[in-house]
Amino acid sequence: MKEEQKDKRVLTIELDDEVKKVSFTGANGEEKVVLKQELEEKDLEQASGGGGWKCRYNAIR
Repeated sequence: MKEEQKDKRVLTIELDDEVKKVSFTGANGEEKVVLKQELEEKDLEQASGGGGWKCRYNAIR
């Protein structure tokens, strides 16, 4: 079985406590959307460990 390697990029974003919603859209070289994600306040709290100011999000290339 041939194993396919998937390279990843790590995107780190620091957000002010006033930010309540974030949207990510990723496009490939042909401008086709390959990633779309919305994070609302509860998601941001969970992603930041409850601190509400830092969100770390991994996106697959």
